[in-house]
Amino acid sequence: MRITKLVLFPVIPALAFFYTSCSQEQPHEPPAVVSSTEQIPTASENATQETAEVFGGEETHTDHASKHGGVFFMALDDKYHLEGILSPPGKFIVYLYDAYTRPVSLSELKKTTGTVRWGESDDAPEIPLRVVESSETLEADIGKAVDFPITLTLLLKLPGMPSDAKPELFTFLFSHYSEQTPHDPHP
Repeated sequence: MRITKLVLFPVIPALAFFYTSCSQEQPHEPPAVVSSTEQIPTASENATQETAEVFGGEETHTDHASKHGGVFFMALDDKYHLEGILSPPGKFIVYLYDAYTRPVSLSELKKTTGTVRWGESDDAPEIPLRVVESSETLEADIGKAVDFPITLTLLLKLPGMPSDAKPELFTFLFSHYSEQTPHDPHP
């Protein structure tokens, strides 16, 4: 009992000192308030025109909406967009678009290669994409119904990528089959 009192006696004042020094708040300056009469910097009125000049006279790509009811991505090179849909029983379809979300030509599509990994397990099947000329799409078909949810990993080499470049990776998460919507290129 005597040892406990001797040990605690010097500890208590030290704890009290730390408690009081930590709990004392320093006065803070109030945050600066921006007057409603001050102008907030905005983009130049000529930004669209300036940007269009940089990109060869066309406006930049701003349309990132799904065209067929799928999952839409922009490639890292800013030159391509793609959309992936999953249709029954187990067909993965990729639509490839240019920087302005216009479908690429069949010759560009034929320069695209890739594989689709069906699932996340170590032994998940990997199926190469094939060009379907009639629909101008890329497809991989597992040949059976899929169990949901499913993750599809697309490894894609886009036109213009160096032959020794690693493919770009896109991950698609599906909880159900895609509800395909027809795309009208001239709304």
